[in-house]
Amino acid sequence: MLKKFLFEAASIFFWIIRKVNKTIGGNYSKNVVIIAVHKIGDSVFTLPAINLIIEKHTGYKITLFTYELTKVIFESRFPEIEFVTVNDSDFGIKRRWIKSFYRKMISKLNPEYVYDITGNARSFSFIFNAKAKIIHGIAIKYNKRVFDYSIQNSSRKYLMERYIAAVDPNWQKFEYNLVFPLDENRDNTVVLIPFGGWEAKKWGFDNFVKLTNLLKKDFNCILAFQKGLVEQNVVKQLVKSGIRIRETASIKDLMSFIKGKGVCIGNDSGPLYIAVMCGLPTLGIYGPTNPEFSVPKGEWHSYINKTIHCSPKPGNQYCHTDAGRKGCPSFECMKQLAVSDVYKKSKEFLDQNGIKPLQNEK
Repeated sequence: MLKKFLFEAASIFFWIIRKVNKTIGGNYSKNVVIIAVHKIGDSVFTLPAINLIIEKHTGYKITLFTYELTKVIFESRFPEIEFVTVNDSDFGIKRRWIKSFYRKMISKLNPEYVYDITGNARSFSFIFNAKAKIIHGIAIKYNKRVFDYSIQNSSRKYLMERYIAAVDPNWQKFEYNLVFPLDENRDNTVVLIPFGGWEAKKWGFDNFVKLTNLLKKDFNCILAFQKGLVEQNVVKQLVKSGIRIRETASIKDLMSFIKGKGVCIGNDSGPLYIAVMCGLPTLGIYGPTNPEFSVPKGEWHSYINKTIHCSPKPGNQYCHTDAGRKGCPSFECMKQLAVSDVYKKSKEFLDQNGIKPLQNEK
């Protein structure tokens, strides 16, 4: 009861702030502000939404507030817009509320339009007192009244559709394309990426090593991962065993490496979606997350998972432990996914995407 009262009180408070700011606003600059403070995968998912914002606001200066880590993703697609980057240290109040310095930056821009395509407390802390003429975005429990148009964070199942619907409620009538184009100049390399955003989403490094050993008998394979995640003595052992290794130093380095490769196999994670963005067919390995929310569109993408009693229910993005972040005891959905099953699915996937066995390469 108290929690409900506090949410309602916060809602009224932010509504009053918005009313006052709209009353005193005016003489807006031709500026658009976008708030996209996402992790790697969701940053990729927002690209069509940002593209739509640019199309809708020809002649406007567009400024994107994002993390320093993910800036390169947006910069590679939208060199024409400006960027303001933040890090975790720029947030106070349990790392949820952005420092006032950044709100003052938005105030100086005096934007006519603001788009919050993140939909959490962090992103809302940028804009709750913005004097913009129009604010669009993804609302959470207590802030819907701040937006002139909003959707709820769970209103659409597919994540890319969710972000783009937050920009324009009528986007579907434009037949907006959510498919990342396939790179037609790919080579015959199979890239395997073994890590993920958090522990429950990882199929397991040892499993990826076993899968790589099976696939490299017939295909040109590279096991790729961020430098520092695997001890160097282990890296040396893998190289000695005949596994090709690529350690990447940054997202930019990963993008440069993966561009032009044949296909990518990996966990439901940021690096897999970087591969999608770069035009590779992907095979995603899912566990505590629902593939229906994020499997890339396009017939050249596929996935595998092991459905057990506690897997995400239809319509739910995560399992009941918040995708393993809240008390999952054993990560059984990943542990029960056998290497033999993933190997079989991988062979089918490689064949479907024209990856030739080594003896058939020309």
